[in-house]
Amino acid sequence: MEALNEEGTEEDMIPEGYGEFGLEVTNPIPVNTVMGSITYLGRLRTLDGQKVEYNRIGSTSADNIDKPIDTYEILLNGKELDTIYISPYNKKNSEMAPKGYTLGHLNFRSN
Repeated sequence: MEALNEEGTEEDMIPEGYGEFGLEVTNPIPVNTVMGSITYLGRLRTLDGQKVEYNRIGSTSADNIDKPIDTYEILLNGKELDTIYISPYNKKNSEMAPKGYTLGHLNFRSN
């Protein structure tokens, strides 16, 4: 998978992207690998700081993005809030959040 990321961006937005960041398939959130998607989604919060849940609902494509784009349903307390789009073929995880969201910090605990 790392070889697929070599041509990906190091920016917080994909340069070829257009439309609402993360909320339109033509402007997916760039992350580094599927594990990067999980890490990013683990940080995603509502504007008032509530942690959201997510379900991957498949993959899709857009004419302006070379590789597949993963589609996630975003939920809060079981209620669907949005669909977001993530491109896991990039060199780093974006530090930007879609409109209506923020990114929290990951807390790592050892047992």
